Amino acid sequence: MPENNHEARSLYELYEYLGLPIQDIRKWEGFSIHNLKDTGFDLPYESPSFRPDYFSFLFVKNGSGKYTIDEYEFEVKPKSVYFTNPSNYRTFSWKTIEDVYLITFDELFLKKYVSPEVFEEFPFLLTETVSPKTVNHDFYDAADKLFKAIRQTYLEGATNDKHKIVGHLLAVLLYRVKEYF
Repeated sequence: MPENNHEARSLYELYEYLGLPIQDIRKWEGFSIHNLKDTGFDLPYESPSFRPDYFSFLFVKNGSGKYTIDEYEFEVKPKSVYFTNPSNYRTFSWKTIEDVYLITFDELFLKKYVSPEVFEEFPFLLTETVSPKTVNHDFYDAADKLFKAIRQTYLEGATNDKHKIVGHLLAVLLYRVKEYF
């Protein structure tokens, strides 16, 4: 197992460091999205401590485990949303993964493809530690449609506006999260 306290600049780099499959993670301009069920974790799985240089949204439709940010431990359960920013060391563990979307993005991607004033529009992105939230069925269904649209665009062949499209869809998701919470 890799030593603790690794600093990762991207999800691709983190998965490569952890020896996890990277076939569904693209070296893309500061953004990634995938369903963790496609990662092929040997369950149960527990990561070493790491500090990412990116923001993360974890949308758990169905899965279980735990997430630790510094000294705070959170249970991962179905119909929950987890958000983290780049400032903290963390670990994660999984008991089950059936349908769990992970979206990661860095500050440069946000400012270039969402809005230069992204932190004024979405101040929750700067919150040190955000407790996970359980969401209702309607919110999760709306978010699920957005994940699928973002993922489809992310996986499409190269187009001139691909990053802009993903940025706009991500903005819609951020507005939904802001509105809901």
